[in-house]
Amino acid sequence: MAPDRRAGFVIIPAEIMKLAPTIGSAAVLVYAVLAQHADEDGVCWPSVRRMAEIAGMSTSTVRRSLKALVGHALITVEIRNDKTGQSSNVYQLPTTQEPPIKNDRGGLSNLPHPPVKSTTPPCQKRKGPPVKNVRGTRTNELDPLNKNQGTKSKLKYSDDFDAWWAIYPRKVGKAKAFTAWKSATKEKTTAELLEITKRFAKSPSGNAGQFTPHPTTWLSQARYEDDPQEWEKERTNGKGTVAASGRVRQRKWDGFE
Repeated sequence: MAPDRRAGFVIIPAEIMKLAPTIGSAAVLVYAVLAQHADEDGVCWPSVRRMAEIAGMSTSTVRRSLKALVGHALITVEIRNDKTGQSSNVYQLPTTQEPPIKNDRGGLSNLPHPPVKSTTPPCQKRKGPPVKNVRGTRTNELDPLNKNQGTKSKLKYSDDFDAWWAIYPRKVGKAKAFTAWKSATKEKTTAELLEITKRFAKSPSGNAGQFTPHPTTWLSQARYEDDPQEWEKERTNGKGTVAASGRVRQRKWDGFE
């Protein structure tokens, strides 16, 4: 379940709250910090020092909390190395069913509804002479089921966005990415975004499979402003470190950096 930041909050699964007496309240807070940093796939890689600053606790407390979360299979951790030999951790939060969403009437719109017992009395047999069936005339304006009414028009993208979309290495969530693109072009020119994206697409970060950010995430979080040297860091695919060539080096995860 991707963290919901639309209203400025993140969601803590009920399973973690039930385990709070066991794993400790600090672990719950650390999970919230991870959820704050996670993308649509539930993946993030904040440093221990960064998490300690946000949560207002020591780095040793953060490490104990992470070990508690891993020990109860609430998160998974994979190690990654950059070209200089420095290591850091990639955290994977579980993906679950989407949470209930409030509708415009204040209720929850995507919860299952219990069966409702009908209070309508059964139809009574009509008395009197039979009524002849009168065939009416359908029109496009009044009949939404008319086959000649036409189909819903598709979303039309701009030419500059289509050019950027062709360059970006991950092709998911195009409609949402288009909205983020329009906001990004208020900060950068189209030419600048295209040039930066070309460089990102050629980097190890742009060829990291599931660890490559969604297009919407990359644009909405202004990751085009990141230091390009960060894109050159190697990522992991769950089996080891993925180098720029695509080869895998095995390494056992042995702690939190």
